Amino acid sequence: MKSIKIRSGEIEHLIAWVPPLEHYTKLNVDGSNFKNVNGVACGGIHRNYLGRLIKSFSCNLKSCTIIHVELWGIIKGLQIAVANGYQKR
Repeated sequence: MKSIKIRSGEIEHLIAWVPPLEHYTKLNVDGSNFKNVNGVACGGIHRNYLGRLIKSFSCNLKSCTIIHVELWGIIKGLQIAVANGYQKR
């Protein structure tokens, strides 16, 4: 996995994906608000401890606040984890 540097004013931030512990998966989600088309969407990705893609998803939602969009992403990601039996073995 590569990292990127973001400059914010005089501060430089290093942004990188941090893998979960061995035999765990990690869920990352994000929500988007498209003001020009009055729509919102969320998506997420499950990766294993090696950074390999396990499953990803995206969904369009009805108009709601960005916090609700982010929460829908978490809920959907957790539903996928439970449905697929993602747990430490």
